[in-house]
Amino acid sequence: MVATARVCVTGLGIEIPAIASTHDLIERVLAHQLISSSDTQPPIAGSRYKDYATKLALLSAESALLDAKLPVKASEQVSAHKFGVIVSSNLGNLETVCRVDEIIRLRHAKHTSPMDFPNLSSNIVSSSVAIRFGLKGINLMVCNGATSGIDALHLAANVIRAGRARRMLVVGVEPADQTASSLMNNTLRQAVSGAVVVESEMAAQERQATIYGWLGKGDYGFNQAAIEESVRAATEASRHLVSLWLGPNNNNDTLATQMAALRPEVLPNLKETLDLSASLGETYGALGILQCIVACFWLKDYDKPAALITNGAAWGDPAVSLMIQRQPLH
Repeated sequence: MVATARVCVTGLGIEIPAIASTHDLIERVLAHQLISSSDTQPPIAGSRYKDYATKLALLSAESALLDAKLPVKASEQVSAHKFGVIVSSNLGNLETVCRVDEIIRLRHAKHTSPMDFPNLSSNIVSSSVAIRFGLKGINLMVCNGATSGIDALHLAANVIRAGRARRMLVVGVEPADQTASSLMNNTLRQAVSGAVVVESEMAAQERQATIYGWLGKGDYGFNQAAIEESVRAATEASRHLVSLWLGPNNNNDTLATQMAALRPEVLPNLKETLDLSASLGETYGALGILQCIVACFWLKDYDKPAALITNGAAWGDPAVSLMIQRQPLH
């Protein structure tokens, strides 16, 4: 019975230094505007010695919790032991790891700062978010490449369906520091973070939460190589509902050709496609979360039945797709 629980999105938040608000992001992305980069690091109380990715994640997470009308004080958190965190980031603490490694290599371990060592763990972002907001449920860090944003959303929904949590905070974050940008061939134009709150239908109804969209149980598709096959798998039973497609980062000709080759029978009622990289540049592990936020606003504002988001098919990664519904299908 728990395994069939319906999962909904009830809170949305972003932290992008060049963007004033979530609505600002949506409007500029829909208008296909290039968003200027910003290297301004946001101030946040109690974040001394935290790496940049963690600071961004804390801010977007707080925005999502406030939007969902949930507490941001750990001592006041609702159903804390059934409230978990999943963070998607591939480059989160890379700068710290490389800097400490360089100090040890060139000098000695005794020259490192003890304040850096907690930040060397790959799960520092997810653990910091959980501690800050009193989220005592399952805690995961997803670092599996270009598909990790959608994978994090899918994992969060499965955690709820399995009864491990009533609600999950899902965060996607990538810094644009010198180390990360160099590794990504300078395709990271700016630091980004997005966060969503997902809940079981029962948990959302109990507190009369606003519902932005639904994550269907069979609406996730994975394929080792082909975008089209991941799309088919995610929309097998209801592809006629999809009117918006947020595709993967479209910065190479091969990927553009694949996206254009999707035949009408795959997405017969598709009205619009959006590529967030056209506005934001590469967002890597944060892409799926940002796509989910844009899709939820688009479905609400245009009163459409479903949107499809796709990650991967770049940097040697497979492709994954996830459908977000305006209303639950079953």
